[in-house]
Amino acid sequence: MSKKDKDICMYVLFNHEEIGSGSNEGAGSTFLVNTVFRLGQALGYSMDKIMALTARGFMISADNAHAVHPNHPELADPVNKPVLNGGIVIKYNANRHYATDGFTAARFRRLCQTIHIPVQVFTNRSDMASGSTLGHISNTRLAMPTVDIGLPQLAMHSSYETCGVKDTSYLVDAVTAFFDHM
Repeated sequence: MSKKDKDICMYVLFNHEEIGSGSNEGAGSTFLVNTVFRLGQALGYSMDKIMALTARGFMISADNAHAVHPNHPELADPVNKPVLNGGIVIKYNANRHYATDGFTAARFRRLCQTIHIPVQVFTNRSDMASGSTLGHISNTRLAMPTVDIGLPQLAMHSSYETCGVKDTSYLVDAVTAFFDHM
């Protein structure tokens, strides 16, 4: 339970991410925006107030992130090389397939710095295709400052995905701090 008493704090899980998020309960649906507006109306907020709260809100889109794979280090960005148990990864994509921008990255990085959680960076190489994230997809329906983060892992989308236990603990601590203080 959050210690906040004047903001609306939500934890949202979407379905059907791996098949495009276009279902009625996926990130590309109107589920999130409808829920936000219904909550605002139930609290007696005007449409303008709901939109203002949304614009000053903050969304963490948390998934996984590619770590440098020891068998294929040449596939990683030459500068940003996330490793297992090295901290939460802030994800960037020059084509905006991730929602992170300078403001949201700085805000999340500051949160992690305050609670002594290490942060890494993943930058999708511009010469390699990438997928999108739920944050990016959600923002097409509900524009809110969003940071895309993830836990570094090996072999994403395979039956043998591997991640570090320290990173999981870092994420729990960061999300707890986010709901309590941000």
